Amino acid sequence: NQLRLCGNVRDGMTGLLSGMLSNMALDPLLMFVFKMGFIGAGYATLAGQIIGCIVLTLLAKRHGNIPISIKKARMYHILAGGLPNFSRQAITGAALVLLNVAAAHYGESMIAALTVSLKVIALAFMIMIGWGQGFQPICAMNYGAKQYGRVKKAFSITVIAGTIFLLLAAIVLYIFAEQCIGIISNDAEVVSTGSTLL
Repeated sequence: NQLRLCGNVRDGMTGLLSGMLSNMALDPLLMFVFKMGFIGAGYATLAGQIIGCIVLTLLAKRHGNIPISIKKARMYHILAGGLPNFSRQAITGAALVLLNVAAAHYGESMIAALTVSLKVIALAFMIMIGWGQGFQPICAMNYGAKQYGRVKKAFSITVIAGTIFLLLAAIVLYIFAEQCIGIISNDAEVVSTGSTLL
């Protein structure tokens, strides 16, 4: 968020993508090659978060961004700026925990299918979030410059492009559900269940 605030959307996207792609690469490796099952998926997620954090921290020191300084940090601003996003992510995390607990009653293959299908959905979802976050600095800069017409135009373009993209993504994921799941897993039960979930 701080990188986007600086208008440096590319560095923010690079950091988030590094974590997400690491997670996606490690999921099938840990789950199926090393036969760790859903525990492997958890480790893959943890590793992806750590890698993303490291990359974002390194990028914060480059390209004219705001460097990280513990001494200059003010708790109120951190809480006020970060609490909405923290709450959204906490609710998502809690929902995923509850979903995994419910899926655990149906066996390890159900958890694997759920994890794999969510990773496939994340591709479209993250691109959509990227569009929304790319809109934010454009909105902020034009709003600050009192160019309200540009804000409305950028908002309309973002909503229209996002809606079209999500409709196309939904159609593609529906038609090619089995193939998308098959890229990540070769287990027949996981592919079958994951395709249904997707």
